[in-house]
Amino acid sequence: MRELRILQVAPYYDEAWAYGGIPRVAVCLARGLGHRGHRVTVCTTDARDRTSRASRAAADTAHGVDVRVFRNVSNTLAYRLQLFAPL
Repeated sequence: MRELRILQVAPYYDEAWAYGGIPRVAVCLARGLGHRGHRVTVCTTDARDRTSRASRAAADTAHGVDVRVFRNVSNTLAYRLQLFAPL
């Protein structure tokens, strides 16, 4: 199978454990595709929980995943209302 270029867009990613299992699924899916030899790019916000933001340097290149983190307007709105507004 030839290498595919895959874009995964997720409202939160690796460090956002306050949002439950969805970040874990997003990470496992991206890494699994990377291990299969595909070029995976993940675009996500920096939402981590109600009060803090994920690190901007969330590169997951060891697993073949390029993570692009965009600043979210308000983590409180994201946490309470699931309203994500990346800049």
